[in-house]
Amino acid sequence: MKRLFLLFLCIGCVGTQKPLAPDIEDSYHKALDLTESSKADKALKAWDQFLQKYPTTRLTASALYYKAVSYERLGQYQSAVNTYRSAITIWGVRSDKDRAQSLLRISACYEAMSENAKSLATLQELEKDKSILSYAQRNIEIPARKALLYAKEKNSDEAKKYYKIATKNMNQYLRQSGAKTNEWLAEILYRLSETNPALSLPDFQAAIDALAINQSYLAKTIEMDIPFWSAKATQRLSLQLEGLKTYLQKYVTSTDVIERREQEEQQRQMAASFIDVLDKLSHEFLSDSKVYEDKVAPIQQKIKSQVVDLLLVRSSGEGLTEESQQRQGLKRGKKEALPPKKTSPVDPNL
Repeated sequence: MKRLFLLFLCIGCVGTQKPLAPDIEDSYHKALDLTESSKADKALKAWDQFLQKYPTTRLTASALYYKAVSYERLGQYQSAVNTYRSAITIWGVRSDKDRAQSLLRISACYEAMSENAKSLATLQELEKDKSILSYAQRNIEIPARKALLYAKEKNSDEAKKYYKIATKNMNQYLRQSGAKTNEWLAEILYRLSETNPALSLPDFQAAIDALAINQSYLAKTIEMDIPFWSAKATQRLSLQLEGLKTYLQKYVTSTDVIERREQEEQQRQMAASFIDVLDKLSHEFLSDSKVYEDKVAPIQQKIKSQVVDLLLVRSSGEGLTEESQQRQGLKRGKKEALPPKKTSPVDPNL
């Protein structure tokens, strides 16, 4: 059975320790199965029952960690932080890697609560002892989280610097590891896409550029087909595309713009930029990706069709009010059939 990334130190211990009673292990793995299947509410109850029944076993710290994961997935971030810290206290210095993972989760929880200073301080605490971090945590996850935090603080220079580091190391990691299904990696890719595009006219191209970056990370997450993160990535991709389409629709049909016909070319360019990004989306997936065909292509085609229709409607003036059409010199009326094209007689000698 596939397990989450946390090492089960207590289960794997060898030496003089006595084996755990079967009922303890069974109860632990039942709760873990609920965590892995993303049933956070049921998992939380299962971990509570486990810790009440078996409060002092070699599995206590791990159980607390997964209880914290359940809190985090339910959006109860402060409870998650407190529970992660309880796990760290029990682990002490015996489990550096698990302690590091807990601190990373604490940073993520502070970030979710918009306590960016605390989140950054937790990352800086981790970096003081880089020996407890894995290569991927040190070179990918921490730069990725820093990039996100600086972006939220509108420090674009630092954000770009850390995005560049995280992306470079991520691509290298993917090439070397060949990792296709990795819960940790899926989450990091998802987190890299969290900065929403800015929806305003002066920044529309910047929003398109941000969408192009976001969809690259989201596509990789969806491709992994890990139920929890792939579902979230698909939902986010859909929301971002819908958001930009809705903004474009409001802008193109606004009275202020209709009165200034010189902006029609700008409207076309906006729509064309959006369509170009949509066309590139399929290239972010494997050539024979079943996930793309099933989950992403329908969203992509639907949005593209709507944007194309919007552009055509705007160009012809259809769908506008009578008053708006009069402003543009457009008239409603029956469309007359075009006369047949004149053709030159065919030379029989040719």
